[in-house]
Amino acid sequence: MLGPVLSVVASLLLFLIAAGGVMLLAPMRIEARAVFPEEKFLRTRIRFLWGSTPWVRLPAVSLPRRDGSESRTRRASKKKKAGGRMKSLFSAGPKIIKSLLAAIKFECGEVKLEYGSGDPADTGMLFGYMAPIIYANPAADKFKFSAIPHYDDEVFRFEGVAQILFRPAYLLPAIALIAWKLIRP
Repeated sequence: MLGPVLSVVASLLLFLIAAGGVMLLAPMRIEARAVFPEEKFLRTRIRFLWGSTPWVRLPAVSLPRRDGSESRTRRASKKKKAGGRMKSLFSAGPKIIKSLLAAIKFECGEVKLEYGSGDPADTGMLFGYMAPIIYANPAADKFKFSAIPHYDDEVFRFEGVAQILFRPAYLLPAIALIAWKLIRP
């Protein structure tokens, strides 16, 4: 009597593990949105299974602030604790970065920037530096960039949206390499 019930439970458990593995290894679409200075955090949402599922909103992440509170001696002591295994891990850095870049495919994005320094000459010079990004953008069909200069006011407002296709299966070689470098004697 217990045999058939146990086999059904084991089959169901195996199916759930396989479905979870497919869901985690299949490509997923990720959208990230940041608005600064009004919100000061990053909103992210994700769609699993090649983007075929509904959007799932992830908790908002506060944007980091550098206030310089961490002292140089404390940072130096953290570097000393790294040890020899980290050197081995850094030697594998190019392979890890290559697999990370292969896992991410940029699909589209948009940046809206409003800025002004209060001095018309400085604002105009900054606009001149950004003009190649705005007008000579080779990826204009995927990436839109707009800048609105305010010549007489001190203004800074940034709004950015990016959508990427993330393929977790491409990270398996990097994860295996990191595990090998950290575990091996």
